[in-house]
Amino acid sequence: MRSKKIKRFILASSILLLAAVIWTGYVQWKIAAAVRTASKQPADTAIVLGAALWDGRPSPALRERLEAAVELFDEGAVDSIIVSGGLGSGSEITEAEGMFHYLTSRGIPEQAIYLEEQATDTWENLYYSHEIMEANEWSSAIVVTHDFHGARALEMAAVLPMEETQLWLVESSVLNGKWHRGRETLAYAKWVWQKWTMRLGGSGG
Repeated sequence: MRSKKIKRFILASSILLLAAVIWTGYVQWKIAAAVRTASKQPADTAIVLGAALWDGRPSPALRERLEAAVELFDEGAVDSIIVSGGLGSGSEITEAEGMFHYLTSRGIPEQAIYLEEQATDTWENLYYSHEIMEANEWSSAIVVTHDFHGARALEMAAVLPMEETQLWLVESSVLNGKWHRGRETLAYAKWVWQKWTMRLGGSGG
């Protein structure tokens, strides 16, 4: 009897391990595929997905995203930038406000920057930024984020739906890429569950 339980345990463990390996491979393939779609085709706006502030200023990783948005603006790919991110833990200003100050210091005109200050995660980044787009009658956007984050962000944009969405992705020189790609495997699983529950509930918001 004990031997049968051990065999069942080994079989179940092996199945779970195989499923985890397959899922990880699938997510990494999705990440790589999203990187290959990155484009600078002209759009109505760029949406910079928020990340941590350090003492009220963008962290090195967030500065990488912001510099990518500056590049898009300076090259004429977009005429406006939405900075998206709410109030983080221990911060006195929103991520969006911190990004606003950084962009203006880099020469982006204040009137070209739109602040989205409610979001607490990637879905909300895009959901509330989409509302800003609709209010301004914009139909196309370039989502600016890191390479490991692009696949999930693009799927979320499609669900909203933000039909004319492209990616401009940053390969980080300050983040541990392997760790973040591994973390994204779990985050992507959470997103798939969230998408499934939204469909069951008939809600996109």
